[in-house]
Amino acid sequence: MNKNLVIFDLDGTLVNSFLDIAIATNIVLKKNNLPTHDISLYPQMIGYGMKNLIQQAVPQIYRNNKTFMDNLYQQFVNTYSKNCTIYTKPYEGINEMLAFLTEKNINIAIASNKDNTITQNVVNELFPKNNFIAIQGITNNIPRKPNPAILYNIIGNKNREQVLFVGDTQIDIETAHNAKIDSVAVTWGSRDYNTLKQYSPTHIITNPLEIINLIE
Repeated sequence: MNKNLVIFDLDGTLVNSFLDIAIATNIVLKKNNLPTHDISLYPQMIGYGMKNLIQQAVPQIYRNNKTFMDNLYQQFVNTYSKNCTIYTKPYEGINEMLAFLTEKNINIAIASNKDNTITQNVVNELFPKNNFIAIQGITNNIPRKPNPAILYNIIGNKNREQVLFVGDTQIDIETAHNAKIDSVAVTWGSRDYNTLKQYSPTHIITNPLEIINLIE
């Protein structure tokens, strides 16, 4: 496979961050006298961005109250940003896979639906020795996936046929489809093989080191 740029989703793809996200969300919900959720439910609630997570987490009757929801979201950002790498760690095999790509002079980048500042902090904390050419989260100017703008921002003038996007959800597959680039769906994150297959990714892998086989 002739690829010179591999772009990765972050949560559920490079790092297992579900526990830190779940704990921060439950802290904010409890603080506001709202029902909390079992930790095991959070992986399925994550993927469309933090604002969407908070929307899903609160009872339906609050979701149209913009002032309340904006305040709740800001509380979440403040709480999570201070506790975003307590339990969050790279999945087994991720560091080895990234090192291989770097050794082969293949560019690597990150495109996340997480707030951009928090994305930068998590990556710099957990991957201090990796040479990502771009670490991009959501900003006021970059809409969340599956809008392909975040990928366009990273790809620039590069040939899209030489770009691979790796992620763990249908959102990532849809983003790759929208950007007209090949996709790799991974099964170690928040979605299983059968769920991912429904969205027709170019490849599905069960271990990070399989990306090496795709590149070679």
